[in-house]
Amino acid sequence: MSSDDLRTVLNQLAQLQAQLSALQLQHPDSIPLSTSSSTTSKVSESLSDSLFTSPDADITLKTSDNVEFKVFSRILSEASPFFATMFTLPSPSSTIDIPEESNLIDLLLRFIYPIPDPPIRSLSTLDALIATSIKYDLSGPLHSLRSLLLSPQFTSSDPFRLFCIAVRHSLSPEITLIIPHTFTLSLLEMPLTPSLHHISAHSFYRLLRLHQRRSSLAKEIIHSARANFKCPGCNATHLVNGGSSVYPSAWWNDWESRAFEELDKRPGTGVVFSPAFVARSAKAAMSSASSRRCQDCPADILNSQGSLDALRAKIDALSCEL
Repeated sequence: MSSDDLRTVLNQLAQLQAQLSALQLQHPDSIPLSTSSSTTSKVSESLSDSLFTSPDADITLKTSDNVEFKVFSRILSEASPFFATMFTLPSPSSTIDIPEESNLIDLLLRFIYPIPDPPIRSLSTLDALIATSIKYDLSGPLHSLRSLLLSPQFTSSDPFRLFCIAVRHSLSPEITLIIPHTFTLSLLEMPLTPSLHHISAHSFYRLLRLHQRRSSLAKEIIHSARANFKCPGCNATHLVNGGSSVYPSAWWNDWESRAFEELDKRPGTGVVFSPAFVARSAKAAMSSASSRRCQDCPADILNSQGSLDALRAKIDALSCEL
């Protein structure tokens, strides 16, 4: 296919997109703008039927479930050195059998073609697309898919599975960026998950050791800062630090104790520095049955918020390298 032919194909695709947009404007009820799965499926099927049945296409990809996609070799060649090399070899047929199923190839082709990327709502689908992109040396789609790994819809829902996917495909930058999201998890309390089948015991052990190191360092940072939190209304347990007397706040003693318990399970700062978690310590200080009861601790917590934020930032800045 010549450069002129490629431009013709791209123009045809642009015209198709314009026609779909015009159809939406003329008949808004026929193709709703809703992002529901059923609507997305209908629009995707319409687009796929138009894109991959062109009589001008010179290559047919036949999937394992016997669905044929008529595509342009020039577009695939530009997207993938794998296909570029394949198309230079003599072949008795323009039909290429591939082992992937049609739903996967449909999505992958839409990442290759010059149209908007399709929505990916499942980690299983994302994992399969990444594997197939690597297999066929599709750097453009792979770049987009790697970005999706870090999208909030996935980092907030299943960070450990994300970690396993990144490790499985040796995506080093993504591994480092995903790791902080695993700090919300207690690795030793997680149920057995199929994701563990896709990583080695060594990889899991390294993540576990990182969690443990980070928990230990976080507790050291918190403990070393206790002398800076002194409520004017109470004198808590007398401590000795470097030869000088230290009287941390009653609320701090309660908060530090509970924070250590939480950090032993999960090394993230989201829970221990949350307003609800800290407020429990104010309530404990006010209702204590001992001589350490203090009505001034709630105000001291409010006055200490800046120091708590700085403490949290110091912990968050700890290394996330395995």
